[in-house]
Amino acid sequence: KTICMGMLGYARQVVHAFYAAGQRWVEDDGSTLAAAVAYYLALSLFPLLLLLSAGFGLFIKYTHLGQDAQQQLLAIVAEHCSPALEQQIRRVLMHVRDQSIAGGPLGLAVALATAMGVFYQFERAFDRIWRVSQPAEVSWVQTVLAVLNQRLVAFLLMLGVGATLIAITLVGVALAALRNWMSHMHLPGTLVIALLDTTATLGLNALAFGVLYRCMPRQRVRWSDAMRSGLLVAVMWEVGRQVLSSVLVGTRYATTYGAIGSFIAILLWFYWGVALLLFGAEYLYALSQRRPPPLRIVGDLTGDHSGPAATSVPRPRVRPRRAA
Repeated sequence: KTICMGMLGYARQVVHAFYAAGQRWVEDDGSTLAAAVAYYLALSLFPLLLLLSAGFGLFIKYTHLGQDAQQQLLAIVAEHCSPALEQQIRRVLMHVRDQSIAGGPLGLAVALATAMGVFYQFERAFDRIWRVSQPAEVSWVQTVLAVLNQRLVAFLLMLGVGATLIAITLVGVALAALRNWMSHMHLPGTLVIALLDTTATLGLNALAFGVLYRCMPRQRVRWSDAMRSGLLVAVMWEVGRQVLSSVLVGTRYATTYGAIGSFIAILLWFYWGVALLLFGAEYLYALSQRRPPPLRIVGDLTGDHSGPAATSVPRPRVRPRRAA
């Protein structure tokens, strides 16, 4: 009975915090904040593609393995397709190889600039959620430089969390491919692979989100609240990922609408992920506000009570004794 009452109280706290987070999401205009961050994330795709293209060009230009792979690919295309297609692919590869020297540093510089813009938007969103005042009449460049000077650890942490999420996604894709291969070959263990994939993805996502929530806000956050928020966002992210995958892949959205449809689908992925992150921040704020703030010692310990801090503390009123 005690365990049931404890679970009921915990569920009541979760529902209350979730409702409070939803109200604050509407008050803070969370959809607009998520759209701004998703826009900067979408812009960061192009320098990343340029950086990957430069890396591929350097690989096929300066390594024997890359040159051999290029020749094998061209031979296969010429044998199984047509010589005209082989010539087109050869020209594309030569263009990528020739532009790799200039594209690498340019892609890196633009990628860093867009990453700073993404962090700036994230910082503004978290400050708005946590009611942190912003200085007036300051350009975004000055704000980004000040943020990087003061919050370099959080900036690097956000980059690390982003790389971790990409790695988790790649591991999930590899496990899904392994599960499909085992199912096609009629091998046992597909259910175990599916459970392992879901459990590992949820656990690693919850850990990554929890660390992000612990370090991104300017106020002090408890690890328990950060991990609870990270677990909630991880569950919602997994559910949304399955729904978006079934809608976008099942309906062949990108195939129907071409390159523009693919970009819109990627932008929708970014918007969903950023919206979940910001809603998790609202949920974290609601969890942190349910506890009273810690008591602070006000005044000087040396006995000087002339300061304004000491005068703001009310003294207890002593009732005079009645004469007998």
